[in-house]
Amino acid sequence: MSRTTLYKASHIAIVASALLLVVGIAVWSKQPIIALLVAPVVLVAPGRIVRAGWRDLLLGLKYLNDGDFARSKQHSQNFVVQVRRSPWLKQLIWLASSAYSRDPEAMALNNLGAAQIGMMDYAEGREALLEAIALDDKNPLPYYNLSLLATRTGQAAEAAVWLGQAKALGYTGGASDRYFRARQVEMASRASVEAGIEPSPTPRSFGRKGVEAIEPRYSVELMNDDTTPMEFVIYVLRQVFGKTHAESMGIMLDTHNHGRGVCDIFEEGEAKQKLCQVQELARERGYPLQCVIKPVKTN
Repeated sequence: MSRTTLYKASHIAIVASALLLVVGIAVWSKQPIIALLVAPVVLVAPGRIVRAGWRDLLLGLKYLNDGDFARSKQHSQNFVVQVRRSPWLKQLIWLASSAYSRDPEAMALNNLGAAQIGMMDYAEGREALLEAIALDDKNPLPYYNLSLLATRTGQAAEAAVWLGQAKALGYTGGASDRYFRARQVEMASRASVEAGIEPSPTPRSFGRKGVEAIEPRYSVELMNDDTTPMEFVIYVLRQVFGKTHAESMGIMLDTHNHGRGVCDIFEEGEAKQKLCQVQELARERGYPLQCVIKPVKTN
């Protein structure tokens, strides 16, 4: 069992314990008002403290998810400097939980490396990711980002090695990884709001807003192949479907691991439009990326 799996299980146990504590206080005291007073302390206060202390780390993640790599790089660099000057900030991990690493400096270096790859600063990105591994060699995320870097620079064999190590350390892009990515995005979004930064618009998930699901719905899916680079798949997901960087990585991994990945669900006309956009982009770049639409069964 990987350390990542243990961290994920411990997170679920901690959340469940906190909820049980609040419920237990309400039952034991027979006064729900006491539970309402305790709940913010148990469930809310730790997150606020962490977001205040790790603001630059979380803003770096927010801008990375938004694809604003320059701002992400700046905030991640700021946090690395800050945590090296004030090592006590690392102790805030006891008020938080992470599925991948308990070292916030390693987290920031991973985000920094990913942002630098996005800016095509490949040498600096590689250096930051290797530094993250030196701090915490059980964190799967830098290995995964190194696989993206190797793919982007045309080193398929090296990319496969890095991706294999990420999987061995517990990062598969499955449901649990999507859940923890969503939690990270949510925490980063809260940190940005508390810092007075407008939150990024949430991508559409089910076609046109306000239209009831009366007409038939279709899922738009990407098919895996051995030629199309992972970075191009991420580009397509961001460009055509409006996904965040984190969401795009998850769908790309689903496509890579399971042979196909669901991009989104639309009405028929919009699904066909997305299909054509994907095919056009793939033709322009000379990649064999295939996209299909499938009717969604309804009860």
